[in-house]
Amino acid sequence: MTIEEKFKKGDIIVCNGCKDMAVYDKVDKKGYMHFKKYYCRMKETFIDVKKYTLQINYQKFWHVATDEEEEKFKGFEKDETEQKNTDKRELEKTPE
Repeated sequence: MTIEEKFKKGDIIVCNGCKDMAVYDKVDKKGYMHFKKYYCRMKETFIDVKKYTLQINYQKFWHVATDEEEEKFKGFEKDETEQKNTDKRELEKTPE
């Protein structure tokens, strides 16, 4: 079975319906899309891409991000990094 990929490795892609955003990685031999990063809009957080894949036929519901959408995604990444740094500082302040 030949699987035609709609996206290239590293593309930032957006779901047409729920507006989830992801960095596309590859399709495996079983026909599942893998991601380098995946931002879930409903949960407003990044989810573990090691546990999350989508069947290749779902790519029809996704498109390559526009410049504006890419900027939003980069903002989510920045927010996540800042939150992790804040959490780390808070843990360091906590006396044991």
